Amino acid sequence: MSIKSNAFGRVTLTGADAKKFRDQVTYGKPKAAAKESVKRGVAMVRDMSKSGKSHFVLKTQSR
Repeated sequence: MSIKSNAFGRVTLTGADAKKFRDQVTYGKPKAAAKESVKRGVAMVRDMSKSGKSHFVLKTQSR
């Protein structure tokens, strides 16, 4: 049971960690925030494909 990574960004899960990750991918349910992020991302990609540019606003995150 370990997580191995290297300088090139590859991550290898083994043992129980690999099983937990596989089960989460297969049976897990996305959070509402993740769904909203995907929705905004899809809209940005469509905008970029259509006009060649995309507009977004950065906002500060309160701690």
